[in-house]
Amino acid sequence: MSAHHDLFAVVIAGLVVNSLAVILRIWIRISKRSFGYDDAVLFASFIAYVVSGALTLTTLHYGYGVSSVQPWFDEQASRHYWFAAQPSYVFAGGLVKASIALVLLRIEIRKPIRIFIIIIAINNSLWALGVALLYFFQCHPLSLLWGVGEGTCLPWQPIANTLIASSTVDIITQWLLSLLPIVMLWNLQMSTRDKIPILVLFGLGITGSIALAIRFKYLVATLRHTTTDGHAAENDLVVVLWSYLAMSLDLLAAALVASGDVLKKVINMAAMNLKSMRATSSELLNGSRRVSFQVHENGSSESPSHATHKSEIPVTSSEDSVVLTHMDR
Repeated sequence: MSAHHDLFAVVIAGLVVNSLAVILRIWIRISKRSFGYDDAVLFASFIAYVVSGALTLTTLHYGYGVSSVQPWFDEQASRHYWFAAQPSYVFAGGLVKASIALVLLRIEIRKPIRIFIIIIAINNSLWALGVALLYFFQCHPLSLLWGVGEGTCLPWQPIANTLIASSTVDIITQWLLSLLPIVMLWNLQMSTRDKIPILVLFGLGITGSIALAIRFKYLVATLRHTTTDGHAAENDLVVVLWSYLAMSLDLLAAALVASGDVLKKVINMAAMNLKSMRATSSELLNGSRRVSFQVHENGSSESPSHATHKSEIPVTSSEDSVVLTHMDR
């Protein structure tokens, strides 16, 4: 499959899964009357995430990065929506990481770690704001970005270096936020079952960190124009694919934090079902062993069905003899 189709699938899957996760989180918070500022920021980041996804889908609809031609493809419109999607992604990504930081602040009570989280959140927000403003003011008029009008743009090299630095900060922030839950849980006395949902969220954060690291390679190639002209647009789509995947995992992790009770109920149900299945299997295995032992004791070589039928006779007789003996006494 091409990057065009892969990105389309990632955006659709991310929108569906995260819509359900965010709705579940908001419903849980409202039902518990514990809706807070972190929930408000998460909901704002979800709106920005949806806008970014909608702009990306519109870009794909108009044929950005596709070599084939369709009647509805429009190169100028695709470039227009492509450049509109970039600052929306940066803005949404900054809000998502801010919401994760606020969730961690809601859990953590130790002052040094809280200060560290606040510094991370402020630094990430400032970088996101700066890059978003850079997108909007790099050209005058802005329509020059998609090839319309006449005017001037800032030199490309400083812009490329700024975007590479921003991506580096994004990766570092992602890893710090992903590893912080382990530090926070290190000395806490919790049952393994209570830790599982948090470890699942930790896994999502680490996966998102790996996605950002993979994206960095394609981003550098795009910004430094090391790709050929025929593959430049497709390389752009690969960068956005990994970016959107990482942001989707971050948003999912932040949304599932408030669903810890639901996750624990699901885990408890799964554990009970597994225990029941093991008990049933053990009973069947023990029953099969008793039948085999009785058949071997009687020296019978008949089929299992006949052996089972025969084995029932001495058991019944034994029970009757016990009852009769008790009555005689």
